[in-house]
Amino acid sequence: MPLPKRVALLAPVPCIHIHSALPVIQAGGTLAFGTGKLEMFADSERVPPGIRALIYVSQTDGYKDVDAAKLAGGVLAGTYTGWTMADRRGRYAGDPAHRPPTAHRDDTAWTCFFTVHDLRWCSVPLGELRHAGTGRRVAVPLRGPELVDDLAG
Repeated sequence: MPLPKRVALLAPVPCIHIHSALPVIQAGGTLAFGTGKLEMFADSERVPPGIRALIYVSQTDGYKDVDAAKLAGGVLAGTYTGWTMADRRGRYAGDPAHRPPTAHRDDTAWTCFFTVHDLRWCSVPLGELRHAGTGRRVAVPLRGPELVDDLAG
């Protein structure tokens, strides 16, 4: 009997937030990203802490910062460490240092937040990723986190 495939979490994060979080990324720290997909994260068997997290740079159009524009198409790989509910205002209730600095200024209200640790630039081909369970090719841009078959597993 074949072993079950390993899954990874794939999520888009706007370029402006990745760019502002580069010091945390370079230090191997923890970052928290907002989402409305509570039902996905609430199932810890489906999305267990410790799986690989793949964050791809999204929403690069119109972003004027030259250094940040170089991030377009980039993918970061790290470890998914868990999730938490948002506070009553839709904000992250954990350590403020876990949020990208730009998220403190003009972030959307979210249902929950997922945390990732030790993100590193990697060469995951987004065009080869497939949705976990269905095997359908992932079409980017995504409208939030999705589970994909982990190419490394």
